[in-house]
Amino acid sequence: RCSDGSARIASELGADVIEVDGGSKAKAQNAALAHVTTDLVLPLDDDSVLAQDYLEQILPIFEADRTHEVSVAAGKVLTRYDRTWTERARMMEYLFNFHSLRPLQQATGSVTVAAGCCSVFRVGYLRESGGFPERTLCEDIDYSLTQHRLRRRVEYCARAVCYAAEPDTVALMRTQLRRWKHGWQQAVKANLPGLLVRRQRVAGWLI
Repeated sequence: RCSDGSARIASELGADVIEVDGGSKAKAQNAALAHVTTDLVLPLDDDSVLAQDYLEQILPIFEADRTHEVSVAAGKVLTRYDRTWTERARMMEYLFNFHSLRPLQQATGSVTVAAGCCSVFRVGYLRESGGFPERTLCEDIDYSLTQHRLRRRVEYCARAVCYAAEPDTVALMRTQLRRWKHGWQQAVKANLPGLLVRRQRVAGWLI
């Protein structure tokens, strides 16, 4: 349940607000998913801001996908602020990941993870998979690996940019990295049997 006034502000601005007591980000997204009536959905983290042309850049991926092989697509993530050294360090990490690593994965058809803060999902596949995974700490990693296992495509669009607020202290960075590490381990363990048969993409996962 919201404790910082965001729900009140959103409601005053005309948004339909659904509050969930307890649980994870995935649980909250699943509560909202029940009310989605469109073919695509973009859950956005409340500390992230999309570039004005984000949707304009990313939607053509789905429009060109006549066989509906693409399940989820996301753009490039950059940091919103560079006030502290942890934020600047994260920017360097993102510059490597999204300017070198992701384009290579995209070129080989093996994008490992669609960034959870700004992913566009095909709603039918999302519901078919049981919604956003609540079994792991990182639903974006879990869902992306599940789609690979089901032989669907995870796409990256370098032209679509999202600016995310990052940890501004060492303590917050440590907590975030610990959660990401455990979430990655959980997601790999949950999907490993199916992933092992996709040998043609092993190189992409290792990258």
